[in-house]
Amino acid sequence: MKRLLSVKVPWTAKASALGHRLSLGYWLSFLLPFLLLAGLSACSFAPSWPSWSLPDTMTRQQIEHFRAREEERLQNAFRECYQRFAVNDCRREAMSRHNEVQHRLRTEELRLNALDRQERQRKLEASPPAEGSGLKGAPPATGAPR
Repeated sequence: MKRLLSVKVPWTAKASALGHRLSLGYWLSFLLPFLLLAGLSACSFAPSWPSWSLPDTMTRQQIEHFRAREEERLQNAFRECYQRFAVNDCRREAMSRHNEVQHRLRTEELRLNALDRQERQRKLEASPPAEGSGLKGAPPATGAPR
């Protein structure tokens, strides 16, 4: 009798007994939320940022022109971000890109400022001081307090 009770069960019978745990639907119910989040996170990035390179040498008018274009691009990116799922991530990335461009423009502006200072200093050193360049009628400096 003991032998009749110990019957070997094939693997397929065990699989059907576990049924729902081995089925594709069971695993998809776990994976589907992760797949959706991965898809939505891909949509949350900032809108495509058209790439334009800055010229090696720029004038102040060009810098102002690029700044105005960059501000317009940022506003357009913000408008597009509000249409997406993860607005804050999109805005953060748009601001990061905007700050990179502004940093490059500011660096170029600082370079122009340094060149202007050097030019003014060179002109001051090159021109001889004019006689009587002091104030007329000014009392000589004695160093005594009044």
